[in-house]
Order: sequence, then C-alpha cells, then structure tokens
Amino acid sequence: MCTTLTHAVLSAAAGGALAPRRRALRFVVWAAVCGVLADVDSVGLSLGIPYEHVLGHRGLMHSLPFALLVSVLVASLAFRDVPIGSGRWWLLVGVFFGVMAVHAGLDAMTDGGLGVAFFAPVDAGRYWLPWRPVPVAPIGLRHLLTPSGARVLKWELLWLWAPAGGVFAAATAVRWLLRRGGA
Repeated sequence: MCTTLTHAVLSAAAGGALAPRRRALRFVVWAAVCGVLADVDSVGLSLGIPYEHVLGHRGLMHSLPFALLVSVLVASLAFRDVPIGSGRWWLLVGVFFGVMAVHAGLDAMTDGGLGVAFFAPVDAGRYWLPWRPVPVAPIGLRHLLTPSGARVLKWELLWLWAPAGGVFAAATAVRWLLRRGGA
C-alpha cells in the first residue's frame, strides 16, 4: 500500500482541484477522509483478523462496492444541501468513489502484499494490476520511520505527491484564469 498520508494528500489534491467554490473546504476534507478510509481495515490485524480474510487488510474496505456505498452515504449525509440525484450530487458521488477507487488501484500497483479484493463481497479474490511500480509501505508509523520507510516516502514524494501538486496547481490556475476572464 501507499502510506495513509499519501492517500490523504492525493485525495485532498483531487478534491481541491474539483471542489465547488461554495463548499470547497468540506469537499476537500471529505475527499481526504474517503481516500484514507479503506486503510481502517489494517486495524483488524491487531484484532486478530488475518490479512487474507475478506475483512482483512485490502479486503472488503478496499472493494469497489464498498467505495460506491460510502460515496453515496457521504454525498447524501455530509452534503444535505445538495439534492439527491442532482448533477451536483452525482459529481460528489463520483469524486468520492474516484478517490476510493484510486486508493485501491494504487495498492494493487504495489510490489508487496496479497492483492486487493476489488469485488468483495461478491468475489473475495485478491487482484493486482499488471504494472506494479509502487514500493509497498510498511504498516504502522513506527515501521515507516525506518530506512525502508524513508525509501517509500521518497518514492511517493517524487512519483505521487509532485504530480498531484502539479494537477492541483494547474486546476487552481485554470480556475483563476476563468474567474478573471468572466469578471
């Protein structure tokens, strides 16, 4: 998996790039929450849930059906001012689903672990993507502060954070230009 911090940064950057002006902070915060939510399943390891179990790490909480359910709930409950089924509501669902799906996709591109249960609970099989350039991050802050953890963070900064920052900066510049042109 990527570090939880990287999942939060990438999701917040996506949220910031796509945020509607009226609810920007709430949108960015919920995008970041959705982007890291799947990693709550790692707590199961300390509760005795085996990694390979459907409720284990990279199991049900990393699945696309779970992402869709959470996205609908967040859009409906955290954005009650947006009519359910409206275009804005579908945008919220789409972004929240997208950041959760990207989380699972990035984890399926790592060089370690057991794969991702993309289709749980219907199919508990674990899958990888064909391209796996992402170094697997150690689980837990204590392990992240080791030389191998530092290597992972360096890789993520260069290959994930920098492009995400570029996308966020470009989206911000486009918004600024559009506002100036429309004023």
